[in-house]
Amino acid sequence: MKTTYDFERIWESKRALRRRLTTAPIIEKLRMLDGLHERAAAIRGPGFREATAVQEKPERYGDRTEKDVLASRARISAIGVTIGEE
Repeated sequence: MKTTYDFERIWESKRALRRRLTTAPIIEKLRMLDGLHERAAAIRGPGFREATAVQEKPERYGDRTEKDVLASRARISAIGVTIGEE
């Protein structure tokens, strides 16, 4: 069985939703966000654990050498995050 899509209808539906969301109260938007979060959690299942992008052992302030700072900046820039110049 072949499925066909009416893209014009889909796009109009998306535009209508966006228009409705622009005027919706924040509480309604938060409820929708909660519903999406619950749905995503149900789809993932109970054994899912969220991945952490960067894991570093916490250090005390001042214990880092300049080499450590440069290595941390290299790891940060490798994932595409920009940091301010000092």
